[in-house]
Amino acid sequence: MGTYINDQRLKKPSVDEKIWRYMDFTKFISILHHKSLHFSRVDKFKDPYEASIGSYLVEIEKRDISKSGLRKLNELHPHYQKVFVNCWHINPFESAALWKVYMKSDEGIAIQTTVRRLVTVLEASKNDLRFDLASIEYDPSKLIGTTTTPNGDHHTVFKMNNALFIKRPCFEYENELRVFVRFDKRESTGYDWPGLDINFLIEYIYVNPEAPQWIVSLIKDLAKSYKIKGKVLKSNILRS
Repeated sequence: MGTYINDQRLKKPSVDEKIWRYMDFTKFISILHHKSLHFSRVDKFKDPYEASIGSYLVEIEKRDISKSGLRKLNELHPHYQKVFVNCWHINPFESAALWKVYMKSDEGIAIQTTVRRLVTVLEASKNDLRFDLASIEYDPSKLIGTTTTPNGDHHTVFKMNNALFIKRPCFEYENELRVFVRFDKRESTGYDWPGLDINFLIEYIYVNPEAPQWIVSLIKDLAKSYKIKGKVLKSNILRS
């Protein structure tokens, strides 16, 4: 059984919040076929500011940092090699921005579910994994704190644990929910959590608003063949 840690020190969304995962057609097929969700290793993210105080130094202190400098900052916290995350978008509605950013063709898919359903599915898994989730904050100043020594001196400290849940303001449109697990799989850049009840997870499947009707029909047929009960809809977000 999956174990939800539910650390209340983290920023938590409401369990009834709608969450979305935008993906291309092949990733959608992979989720259906393997009944799994993919978790990426944090220190392998494309954004060099992920899990780094570099976000603070660039956004707040306005300092220039080289890529090698960012790597050194990330190396200050080697446990990031053991953190794997699965990301969702929190929003009561579809996001036009995410359709544009993540869809490379007109075959894009968006899965809509809720935080409650996601937690339920992971808890029901036969895998003995501990997981937690947190909403991302877009304020790098929260990476900085102060500590007081016994003699009353105040010192600035970097809150490296917070770096997992803080991104630069330019990514605020993502409104990201981050589900994470920790284990030592340094030989791998990702982990696929198998054996999940994808049928229960999916409430709706939205097809790219620019997709031709034959793709919508194909998605409906695929969902039916995998016994997915969630309704398939073509997004109408581009309609005036």
